Amino acid sequence: MARNTLTRRDFVRWSVMAAGATALAACSAPAPTEAPSAAPTAAPGSTTAPAKPTPAPVKGTLRVMTFFADNDPTVEKGVIAEFQKAFPDVKVDAEIISFGDLFTKLKTLIGGGNPPDVASLNFENLHAYVAEKSLAELDPFIQRDNYDMTQLFEASVNMHRVGGRQYGMPATFSDVVLYYNKNLFDKAGIPYPDKTWNLDKVLEVGKQLTVDQNKDGIIDQFAYVLPWFPICLAQYGGDVFNADKTKCALGEPAALEGLNMMTTFCVKEKIAPTRVDIANQGDADRFIAGTIAMLPTGPWMINKFQAEATSFDWDVADLPGGKKQATHTYGNSYAILAQAKNKDAAWEFLKVACGEVGGHIRQANGYELSPVKKVMENEFLKGLEGKKPKSAQVFLDAMNYAVLPPYHAHWSEIHDTAIWPELELALNGKQTMEDAVAKIVPAVDKMLAQFS
Repeated sequence: MARNTLTRRDFVRWSVMAAGATALAACSAPAPTEAPSAAPTAAPGSTTAPAKPTPAPVKGTLRVMTFFADNDPTVEKGVIAEFQKAFPDVKVDAEIISFGDLFTKLKTLIGGGNPPDVASLNFENLHAYVAEKSLAELDPFIQRDNYDMTQLFEASVNMHRVGGRQYGMPATFSDVVLYYNKNLFDKAGIPYPDKTWNLDKVLEVGKQLTVDQNKDGIIDQFAYVLPWFPICLAQYGGDVFNADKTKCALGEPAALEGLNMMTTFCVKEKIAPTRVDIANQGDADRFIAGTIAMLPTGPWMINKFQAEATSFDWDVADLPGGKKQATHTYGNSYAILAQAKNKDAAWEFLKVACGEVGGHIRQANGYELSPVKKVMENEFLKGLEGKKPKSAQVFLDAMNYAVLPPYHAHWSEIHDTAIWPELELALNGKQTMEDAVAKIVPAVDKMLAQFS
């Protein structure tokens, strides 16, 4: 439930652009970081962690840089205060900074050999910084303390792993589900979406939920809004890149099927707005106005819809799939810098800030979702009892089929230069999707070869 007004699509694109100011190496994992300072070794096979962080003999100064809840600094200051209660011998020098400014400043500090000990990272930037060998591996700390990673959602944990190694401790996450206008469904006499729905069903009912009220050729009410195109690819088993990110995979049959579904919805059947339509009025504004029946988006919209979508009843459901059910999960973590001067204190901070303590504070203040299962189940859901959306459990269930968005050290450049301009023409009916892909694939392949 992020408090900013960026769309998640813009967030992903901007984040990688911020990290990609210089060319990065391929995302191979660096050599393991040196082991943490002496501490008892965990018993093999044990998965039980203490309920509260056990104070280690750490002291000195800990430098933390974070963009979490930067528009409400009291949130992360509360997390830091709890850490200092547990570790009074550590002085925390914290800088709460805007998302865009953090990555500009962090890159400068790393280049000057004086980065903070801990920094908040979104998952795309984490992969980029691993490629630059700027982050410390966390596995030695996890193994030393026998830290229970099963208390976290597996998809959130894996998001911050590179080459089988853990580089970030998940602090927040979000996923995409289906918001729907119950009044529009009731008016059309259509049952509400449920787990059995797929995109064929959306297309079927979409024709009833799409309305040109004045018969003037201008659609006044759309049935559905297309999610970001990589989600559509995943719903048919496709992807942007091949497995080792050396080739563009948009020409593969599964990817083409997902892309053609998009043009079927918005160009051929016109049950979803085109990109021109969205430019004229955003999808969230259309939903609030009651002129969109179904909108794929995330928990960051809950507060806004609770406050502004008050003229009708609404709820959430699982995101309908194509040949398979899929959605995207996004996330942020805290990571320890490779050049950190106080790694032991940094690790203890991660345990507090990314565990139940930090999760509770952020959840209570509406900052996205906590990857700690207990916090999500006991606080997020209970906090929404008697409020919309009634079916908030869906946000947890969706993690069972959530996949990661595409990532590459040069993703923003590839997306903005070679992919999106051609896709946008196709989604506005200016060219076929096959023609778009025929231009995209060689252009992306050329860029990937240059970056290798």
